[in-house]
Amino acid sequence: MSRWGQWSALWGGDVRAAVARGTGAGLLIRVAGIALAYAAEVALARLMGADEYGLYSLVLAWMTLAALVPPLGLHHAVGRFIPAYLATSDGGRLRGVIRGSLGLTLALGVGLAAMALAGLARWADVLGLPGPTAWYVGVALLPLLALLRLVWAMAIAFGRVVVALAPTLILEPVLVVALAYLARWLGLPAVAVVVLGVAGVARLVELVVQGGALLRGRRSWPGPARPVYALRVWLPVGLSLLAFDAFNQVLRQADLLLIGAMRPPAEVGIYGAALKTTGQVTFLLATTNAVVSPLMAAAWAKDDRRELQRLLTLAAHLSFWPALAVVLGLSLLARPVLGLFGPAFVVATTPLIILALGQLVNAATGVVVPLFIVTGHHVRVTVVFGISAALYVGLAYLGIRWWGLVGAALATALVMAGWNIALTVDAARRLGLQTSIVAALGAWRRPTR
Repeated sequence: MSRWGQWSALWGGDVRAAVARGTGAGLLIRVAGIALAYAAEVALARLMGADEYGLYSLVLAWMTLAALVPPLGLHHAVGRFIPAYLATSDGGRLRGVIRGSLGLTLALGVGLAAMALAGLARWADVLGLPGPTAWYVGVALLPLLALLRLVWAMAIAFGRVVVALAPTLILEPVLVVALAYLARWLGLPAVAVVVLGVAGVARLVELVVQGGALLRGRRSWPGPARPVYALRVWLPVGLSLLAFDAFNQVLRQADLLLIGAMRPPAEVGIYGAALKTTGQVTFLLATTNAVVSPLMAAAWAKDDRRELQRLLTLAAHLSFWPALAVVLGLSLLARPVLGLFGPAFVVATTPLIILALGQLVNAATGVVVPLFIVTGHHVRVTVVFGISAALYVGLAYLGIRWWGLVGAALATALVMAGWNIALTVDAARRLGLQTSIVAALGAWRRPTR
């Protein structure tokens, strides 16, 4: 087969239609979302200043980590079970996993927030937290953040990419900035506690919009209408993925959290600006994950490994090339980009470039983590993430102590590259499936008959 034939086969049939539609819509939303989210962060940093912006970022980072607990990992489990129940027309269990996970998440979220608020009231002075009122507001947001995580995962599992991405990437940043500036116009100070409050209002609106859009599609769900609860099936998967998620968030947030513990709040904001900037390197990887994951789950359920490999190869190309272009652009324009946040943020130029290179390796390995999850090999990912998280905390601590923000970025990039490469090699060995751009290019160079 010629190379043109290989390319046509790669993009052929239902895969082409589903991925092109989902990725195209997701890409448009994500590009718009990147611009809006970045503009929002710049606007908030300029409105609040480095100190208050740093406190705001630190509280949100901790609350994002704590919000993993209430869903008990079911926000990952629904990504595996909802596509399977749709494929097998099991409407009872479909409704059961939706209602059960929502109810459990809400109950545990409220309980955890209540306990955390009581703990803050007693121990805030002993802990010496900066801006204690901001922490109270942040803790109150816990149930909302947990529900948003779960509803987002449900939208992805249903293949509703626009419903998942648009409220999060477009509605939320617009509302946060609009409400923050409205509060300032009304005479409220531009401090972390106020902006956390308006961020909570924005996320509540987001939850209503996202959840309402999913509910409107329930008439198309397969029967019967009576929910069937299989908690003994769902919870073991969810709980094992809870550990995975905790390790994943450590890998995403430990550098920022350690900087918050070891350095002044202003440095949290400065480093956070670099993190948010380089997070856009993998913008298409995140969109591809959202589109391809339910398709991979369906292919695995039908034991169609050829289709699964075709999805992985396509995802590798979609993820890597835009990431490479963004990294090259950031390497050339790091200082002026950071300067948008304010003059104080330019000192993060070197950390930004280091972080961008780590994200490039992330994009180069493709959708390897979703592959392990949808194929039921999530325990392996959990083990790799656990080892990586432990190593990361140690390296980040030493890096921050010795080299400050540059040390934090070096630890982040090295560990990110390490776990991505390890999982990619493991996917080839255990599953016989290739996820990386290197393998995708190798397949392109090997003509087939």
